[in-house]
Amino acid sequence: MTNDERTALIALLIGALALLGGGFAVSKLTRGIRNNNPGNIKRTSIGWRGEVPDAEKTDPLFEQFIAPEWGIRAMVKELAANFRRGENTLRQIITEWAPPSENDTPAYIAAVSRRMGIGADEPLLQARDVPALVDAIIVQENGFNPYP
Repeated sequence: MTNDERTALIALLIGALALLGGGFAVSKLTRGIRNNNPGNIKRTSIGWRGEVPDAEKTDPLFEQFIAPEWGIRAMVKELAANFRRGENTLRQIITEWAPPSENDTPAYIAAVSRRMGIGADEPLLQARDVPALVDAIIVQENGFNPYP
């Protein structure tokens, strides 16, 4: 199954669940999943590829993308910027991603560290660790990762 087929299947399943009732509705999905922004990147002036046009945005605080792949791509771009600035530990990256003024940052760092099996202050290698870091952030932000 290709990535496009997986994405289509996930979208189909979410839509089908929304129609089934039983208390499930798309509105009950996490904000990051609803916005196709599973990393919960805040709105900025950055013109992200795959971004929902401003006139169609419904979330005043967080970016919205036309498909989850675009939100995940934005996460990778943000993480790459961290690496370029020399921020290469979970503590450095997560402190910026989920600042203490808005989050329980130490708990966030601990959860990502456990999920990845990497110490909070251990240097990451971008190519090797980014997929696992993206997965861990998605799980922390949404409670699960529905994306393959």
